[in-house]
Amino acid sequence: MPRPLRIALAAALLALATAETISASPAPATREPHLWPFAATSLWNTSLGRGAELGSTAHPLSVALRSRVGQLNAATFTTPVNIAAPDDPPLTIHEVEMGRWSPPARTIVVPRAPADLLLAGDMLQSKTVYHPGGHIAFSNVPDGFLAIIDRQAGTAIEAYKACWTADGPSSRTLVARKNTVRTFDLRGDGLEPRGARASGLSFLGGLIRRHELERAATDPRNAIPHALALAIHNAQLLNPKADSAYPTPGYEWPARSFDNDGPINYSGAIRMGTHFVLHPDFDIERPGLLSPEGKALAYALRDYGAYVVDRSTYVSLYAEQGVDAPAAGRLKADWQTKLLPHTVPVLNNSAAAVGGPGERVRPAAPPFAAPR
Repeated sequence: MPRPLRIALAAALLALATAETISASPAPATREPHLWPFAATSLWNTSLGRGAELGSTAHPLSVALRSRVGQLNAATFTTPVNIAAPDDPPLTIHEVEMGRWSPPARTIVVPRAPADLLLAGDMLQSKTVYHPGGHIAFSNVPDGFLAIIDRQAGTAIEAYKACWTADGPSSRTLVARKNTVRTFDLRGDGLEPRGARASGLSFLGGLIRRHELERAATDPRNAIPHALALAIHNAQLLNPKADSAYPTPGYEWPARSFDNDGPINYSGAIRMGTHFVLHPDFDIERPGLLSPEGKALAYALRDYGAYVVDRSTYVSLYAEQGVDAPAAGRLKADWQTKLLPHTVPVLNNSAAAVGGPGERVRPAAPPFAAPR
């Protein structure tokens, strides 16, 4: 099909498929940054443009994406979101070199953090990877993503490979990998500072939250009102050495980087940062096709899409650690078997035209509520 006709068809399908979404239910007057973070202009809160050029399900990037099984990371390999209360005690985080404990490269004092801080992976609640002789084996920490939200300050502190020191939770002292502890303004663009994902993006960006999955039961169209984070396998990611003619070999906006071992281990066709969406001719409301959670995911994928931000064993989306397990299971099943096969690339996504140019298919996110 000629490119102009393909663009026109995609635009027509977008208009048809999203007309009911815009008027489905009134948007809230305001939002809370700890529940729905980042500015309305952030890439995470920007819906598809009606001028988006989409690949077909036969496009090489579509075929490459579905070459691996779909997954939902909602336990060990995802982000626990800890929301601090005003009277919670402080927490210390030591950034350390790989394999070293002393001396720390940098020490960060978190003003407030929950006393019952949740870390990534059940094993980290009862075990430590602090080794005799003062060594840390970060390879034993399953990702170890961490987010601590300070509602009072309107910020989120993120860390990578976060685990307790030898004294456990009573120490109120964590270690994290060097150069991975970052503080994000929840009212900011979600791009700065540089995050610790392989793409250089935030752990909170694109994360499906607990309250969003709960809302799917009653309002799936509006349950997940933002773009999603997606991770794919080494065999799917494009090796930067095979992409030397591209201005940023191996990655595209909004990604700023790739895994350190990407030039060795990547062997696929998909650049880090690639934007994928559910093709708009997919019938989300077909009776009996999707669970409420699957519908919520489908609307988010169709109207906002998902960005490749990291590496995974599977084609993985991310939900906050601690979401309802049966609901997460239904979303995962629909992603694997029904939605992933119809997910296609956005071919003209850029910083200047997020999700493609033109009028947005969704209204902008509402303003933030006044600080309390």
